[in-house]
Amino acid sequence: MLNRITSAEEKTGAAVNWNQTYTFDRYGNRNFNESLTTTLPKGCVDGSTMVVCEADKKMFNPDLNASDNRMAAGQGWAYDAAGNVIADPQGRSFIYDAENKQVEVENSLEQSIGSYWFDGDGKRIKKEGLAPNGQPELTVFVYNAGGTLIGEYSTAIETAAPKVQYLTADHLGSPRINTDQNGTVTSRTDFMPYGEEITALGNRTANENYVSDSVRQGFIGYESDNETGLEFAQARMYGSKHGRFTGFDPVFVTLERLVDPQRLHLYVYSRNSPLKYKDPDGRDVVIAGTDEEKARKEYELFLMGLDPKDRKKVNFFVGDGKNGYKKGAFYILVDETHKSMSENFSALQKAANNRDDIVKATVLKNGDSYSISSYYLEENKEVLGTHTGEFQNDFGGYTLFQLRDGDTSSMYSTGPYTEMLISREQSDTLIAETFFHELRAHVLLGDYGRSIGKGNHSPSCAENSAKCSPTNAADKEGRKAEEEARKNARKKN
Repeated sequence: MLNRITSAEEKTGAAVNWNQTYTFDRYGNRNFNESLTTTLPKGCVDGSTMVVCEADKKMFNPDLNASDNRMAAGQGWAYDAAGNVIADPQGRSFIYDAENKQVEVENSLEQSIGSYWFDGDGKRIKKEGLAPNGQPELTVFVYNAGGTLIGEYSTAIETAAPKVQYLTADHLGSPRINTDQNGTVTSRTDFMPYGEEITALGNRTANENYVSDSVRQGFIGYESDNETGLEFAQARMYGSKHGRFTGFDPVFVTLERLVDPQRLHLYVYSRNSPLKYKDPDGRDVVIAGTDEEKARKEYELFLMGLDPKDRKKVNFFVGDGKNGYKKGAFYILVDETHKSMSENFSALQKAANNRDDIVKATVLKNGDSYSISSYYLEENKEVLGTHTGEFQNDFGGYTLFQLRDGDTSSMYSTGPYTEMLISREQSDTLIAETFFHELRAHVLLGDYGRSIGKGNHSPSCAENSAKCSPTNAADKEGRKAEEEARKNARKKN
């Protein structure tokens, strides 16, 4: 089960206020079912039925290309080499800097309608665009030493006197109700599943406090850019009408576990389950842990496999329970804008962008126990069982894939994840080599168990990968990963 949302509807009595029904291809690309969805503009007639005009279809429900998960060619959409949207069917152009930050948007007349500035940490510090009331506006954003936004200063002229407002958010962090200092509701906001604001539908009237306000934060706290209709998601831009980001998914990488690096799609929003999951800053991957000292030590060992200039783009931190980070969980934060020639670094980025699979990296000492799943015969029937063994330095590294339909492996992980078992009974450098060997040669090539054959060594290298002559892709990828990690481990920060 993929747990994707397939439809959403609101009624007043028997009357349907709005309906959105979604279809998905095998890669998670989302489209509207036009015949059932009521929120699409339907300004053309087909017989006696109102349908979406071709121009509107290209803009609001475009065909998608399953080979690269982008808007298909021939509709007015265009992408740069980095995978960012640079043009849309309305003739707008989107311009990015070297770090894939959107820095300007132009209309079809090549007039600038929005400009954006960022500091060295990727924080947006200034923008020129439109205020919520439609006025031209210059906004400056101020952050404290910890990177938290503490102030916004605008040139827009407010017609009403300044007043205190309190925002109440829902479970996703979307501000829904504003109250004044007396607790009186002054405005409220509702959203469709992927973040489109619901206006003038059902009983949403001024009498119910559904009125415009000056709150910039919208769906899950993203800041709405009125000039483009996009939402600023920190690491990239989000388009609620399409339920997808305009650029590739930035990177979180786990420590003992690369948790939930949800695969298959680099543009999709929250696994297409937007009422359950959220992506607070356009990046995603969480890892749970219990021993911080142990986690930090293993982090340092894995880090040795990266070039020092890449290590500087990686940081260890502990979740604080805010902004979607689980309290007490251990994270490795990777600069999503960093470009590197390192294949080891690129492998970590790819793993972190994988959003439908879970990968564990478990380090074992002699005497530690580990578990596997395998089939055995019971009363002439094959039964899947779990077996626990004691590690006795039997191997340097081993990858247990998640059990999937049609698998032919003899051993699997014990849960819905792929697990990398790594021996602690080897040198620090070898641990770094093993980590990247397992990640590149097995986890990624084997596609988390979907293509186990591609992630298997040739017979000679399966016995001794260090001394064999590489013949297949897994042999060669593993050797390259080890050599790069070994070379990097000799370098000092």
